Amino acid sequence: MEPFYFPDQRNIQKGYNRFATILFYIHPAEEGGGTGFPLAKEGNLEVRLPKGSAVLFYNMLEDGNLDYYSQHAGLPVKSGIKYASKFCGIWDTNSGGGIT
Repeated sequence: MEPFYFPDQRNIQKGYNRFATILFYIHPAEEGGGTGFPLAKEGNLEVRLPKGSAVLFYNMLEDGNLDYYSQHAGLPVKSGIKYASKFCGIWDTNSGGGIT
C-alpha cells in the first residue's frame, strides 16, 4: 500500500507492507461471496473456489512497489454463509527487505 494514501496507518508509514496474501476458503457461500479483483488485467475478475481451497496472490511487485492489480474485496453473499481466512506475508522495508 502506498504510504501517501494511508497517513493514519502507522505500520504502512513505517515501511511494513503486505507482500503476499493467501486466502483460504473454509466454507464458500452457496451464491455470491467471491473475491473480486476490480483492477485485474483481465477486467473485473471474481474468484470463487470450492471448500478447502486457497488462492495465493502477490500484493507487491518484484521492485517492492504496490501491484495495483492485486487490489481486492470480498463480494456480497447472496445466499448461504461464507467463512474465509487469510494469511498475509508482511515485507519489512526498514530491515532491507524480508518477509515477517
